[in-house]
Amino acid sequence: MMKSGVLLSDDVVEELDCDPAVDCGRIAVGVRDGVVTLLGSVPGFWQKDRAEDAVRQVMGVRALANDLKVLLRGTHVGTDTDIAAAAATALSWHTDLPQTITVTVCEGWVTLTGTVDGQSQRAAAANAIVSLRGVDGVVNRITVKPKPSAAE
Repeated sequence: MMKSGVLLSDDVVEELDCDPAVDCGRIAVGVRDGVVTLLGSVPGFWQKDRAEDAVRQVMGVRALANDLKVLLRGTHVGTDTDIAAAAATALSWHTDLPQTITVTVCEGWVTLTGTVDGQSQRAAAANAIVSLRGVDGVVNRITVKPKPSAAE
């Protein structure tokens, strides 16, 4: 007989809590049909492996998705809010860029939107943030204003 999701989840959390090598303060557990998903972060690769080993000890676990992220000390990435603030600041430091550029961040991916006068400004905006800590990628949706024709 398969354990209910709540019961299995409680057992997994208890097993993680009992393992002194696992810092489970930032680990969330999801269960569906005997499949356990670990979400959150741990401070080292060995803790990710140790958490996986602990879950495998729990009776009723049919499968495991270990989606824990490892945040090594000294490599604090921050939240999407931190990244968005840093990106906005980096853009403001470029006096050649207009204030029409907006930043949206989702899971470390930065999307730039707005309008600029030329391709060089479009590229400069992306270059200003691509190397910021925590940025996994940049989607540049900035449009370049069309130049007026000679007749205009």
